[in-house]
Amino acid sequence: MTPPKELMTVLPRLAKIQNGHLALHFGKAPRAVLTVEPDKASEAKSIEEAVKELLEVVQTELTKMPRDWIGEHGAVGGAHLSREDLRITLRLDFRLSDLDRGTKELAAQVDDPKSPWNTSTLPKLGLAPSPSASASASASGSASGAPSLPPSVSPSLVPPTEGDD
Repeated sequence: MTPPKELMTVLPRLAKIQNGHLALHFGKAPRAVLTVEPDKASEAKSIEEAVKELLEVVQTELTKMPRDWIGEHGAVGGAHLSREDLRITLRLDFRLSDLDRGTKELAAQVDDPKSPWNTSTLPKLGLAPSPSASASASASGSASGAPSLPPSVSPSLVPPTEGDD
């Protein structure tokens, strides 16, 4: 799928963002709040305009999606964009009923044995220790007791443990 051409004009300006923060608020007033700040004060207006244009691209793309999964159509349509000094804030408010409906549908899909979301149909990566791996690690005198990775799993896919830096 080719990204919309409008997106390609927005991205270079968004690359000037120095700091960003995304907060998801759940509860009676669910919302997503994105705040960004530029490298330089002189770029704040340009980034604000780029975020506005990005929001317009997202709104246009959502019109091509007839299904509204969790109220994203209404949230994006009613988005609040503001700027205070360097900080640009984008707030998307969701209706609790839309989130409830969407999560209920997702739960039903996960429970469906034929669903690709069902854990029994997902491919196994072999990252969890198996009884045989633990036994062989103990027998071989492995200091950590952790199972070795199958040859098909890249070590970069394994999250670091508490002792790793």
